Amino acid sequence: PELSPGSYTCRALRLDRAGARAFPDQFCFVKGEADGRLSFNKQTGSDLPNGWLFRDGERPRYIFLGAQQRRPGENSLGYGTDAAADRVGVVERIGPFRWRLAMPRRDGSFWVYELTPVPAERQPA
Repeated sequence: PELSPGSYTCRALRLDRAGARAFPDQFCFVKGEADGRLSFNKQTGSDLPNGWLFRDGERPRYIFLGAQQRRPGENSLGYGTDAAADRVGVVERIGPFRWRLAMPRRDGSFWVYELTPVPAERQPA
């Protein structure tokens, strides 16, 4: 199954020279656009990547191109606007109703977001 539009729980893990650090669950949203494209927005927390998901040819994965936003709900920075804010990643299915977005960072860290659909009763407003 493909990544479908809707709310997701984002469990973040940062890997760097100091080790691994897990963060509390946050919310992400995948939006289906009218032209068939998908957008990705991390809605809560301090790390806020926002951008587009592009199919990787015939492979069952997506390429993420976006930017780190300054505040929740903001989407003013696009990929290529500010090189320091640019984010690139890969989204792959890792199990039933589970996807992983992996993003290297300029500071040498590597961020991994595990995406699982949010049940309707837990979805944010």
